[in-house]
Amino acid sequence: MKGSALTKVGRLADYFIGHPSELPRYLRFARAFPLQLGKPWISWPAIDFLAGHVRKNMDVFEYGSGGSTLFFAERAHSVRSVEHDANWYAFQQKGWNAPEARVILKAVEATSDDGTPVLDYVNAIDGDYDIILVDGLDDVTASSLRPLRLKCFEKARSHVRPGGIIVVDDAWRYDDIAFDVGEPRDVRRFQGPGPGRWGITRTDVYFY
Repeated sequence: MKGSALTKVGRLADYFIGHPSELPRYLRFARAFPLQLGKPWISWPAIDFLAGHVRKNMDVFEYGSGGSTLFFAERAHSVRSVEHDANWYAFQQKGWNAPEARVILKAVEATSDDGTPVLDYVNAIDGDYDIILVDGLDDVTASSLRPLRLKCFEKARSHVRPGGIIVVDDAWRYDDIAFDVGEPRDVRRFQGPGPGRWGITRTDVYFY
C-alpha cells in the first residue's frame, strides 16, 4: 500500500497490535514463495475467507496464475487461468500437478498502441463462473489502457454467476471500482499482510 517506509512499518505494527495471533504466520511465510505454498498472493484474511468459501461444485476463473491456481484446483470443481507471461507459464508447468486446472497463455504486449493483445487477455474469460479472481497483469504503459485490472473487473461482471464473487487483489488501488462499473450486492474488504510480502495489502470481495 502507498506511503513512506515509516508509514508502512507503522501500518504493519498497528495491524499486529489488533491481531497478535497472526504474527507467527506472518513471520513464518513473509519470505515464502506463494507458488510453493499453494496459496494466492493476496492478503491472509482474504485467503482465510476463500478457504472457507470455495466448494467442490464451484468453477473458478483467474486473471493471472500461480499459487492461487493450485489453491483453487485443490478445492473447486475446475479452475481456468489466463497468463500473459510466457516464462512464468513455463516455470509453473515444470512442477504443476493440478489436473483440474487449465492455464491459457495469452501473450500481451504491454506497449501495444492498438490494444489488441490487451483485449485478448481481458476477453479470455469464457462461460460463467462462481469465483473470478482479478490479479495478474496491471502494468500496461499506454495511459489509455490503465489500469488493466479495472477492465478485467468490468468484463468479469458479465461472467459471474448469481451468488458468485469477484475477488480483486491490491484493491487499495481501486477504491472507487464499484462506482465506476456498477454496484455489487455487497463488498467485503480484507486488509492485512499476505504470504511472500512484508507489508499490508487489501483484497476486496464483491458479492453478486
